Order: sequence, then C-alpha cells, then structure tokens
Amino acid sequence: MHRRFCKLIATAFFVLLTREAHADWVAAATTDINTDGFGLVAEYHWPVQWNFGRLEAGWGVAGRIDEDRDAWFGGGLTGEYRFAEKWYVDMSFMPGLYHRGETDLGGTVHFRSMIGLGYDVNEKIGLSFTLDHLSNGSIQTYNPGAEAWMFRIKFRD
Repeated sequence: MHRRFCKLIATAFFVLLTREAHADWVAAATTDINTDGFGLVAEYHWPVQWNFGRLEAGWGVAGRIDEDRDAWFGGGLTGEYRFAEKWYVDMSFMPGLYHRGETDLGGTVHFRSMIGLGYDVNEKIGLSFTLDHLSNGSIQTYNPGAEAWMFRIKFRD
C-alpha cells in the first residue's frame, strides 16, 4: 500500500511538472510536534484565481511523507495575505488522503489547515514558517489530530 501511495504522489507531480502554466512550487521540511518526526512536503500552486484586496487565493495540491512512513496527499485552497511589501501570511486548506505508517490518526480522509508567516527574499523566492494541523474532522470516532511546524521555500514562476 505504501509503495502504491508513493507512486500516486510521484505520478501526480510528474503530470503537474509537464504543464506549461505559470505556477508556484513549494518545498518544505516539517517536524511533527507530537512525535518529533521529520518529514518532507512538496506543493504545486496554480496561478492566482481570485484577488480580494491584499488576499490572493487559488488552487493547489500537496504531498507529505514522514520518516515513520506516514503520508498524506491532498488538494484545495491556497492563499497569501500581503500585509507589507515583502511580508505575507501563508495559508491553505486541503482535504486529502492519509496513509498510516506508525502514527494512527483515525481513518483515511484528513483535512490539512495551514497558516504561517512568510517573507519574499526576492521576486522569485519566498520563505515561510508555518504551523499545519492534520485532522479527520471527527468524521471518524478516533481523531487525535497532529500538528507540525514547516519551513517552506516557495519558488515563484
């Protein structure tokens, strides 16, 4: 199951790589607050779909895998709220599928909500430090949830 899940994530990102749309890529290192486990995250954000003043929003997909073989892949809304020339609030909400490694989060369907502070190094690279929460939203009886800190590098196209 784990190998099949990883192949699904790799295939999805390969399809996204071959598209010609201008978009953002995110690479992140993460650590689970509850277990201190290390993980890697990759995201693809399509071009901005909506502008609401200083808030820009659009669609994105993300995948995460941890050293204890937990994995999550999902898609949903991403956003940036600019409050200064180079500073922004980084955020997203993505439903997705969770593959249990050593951490039981209660079920397969999980929602990732994420918020953090970002800074534009230049017009092509942004750095952010975020907190994400992964939960099944109590659609299962068991719902411990999990929080993780992420250091993110956003490559803007």
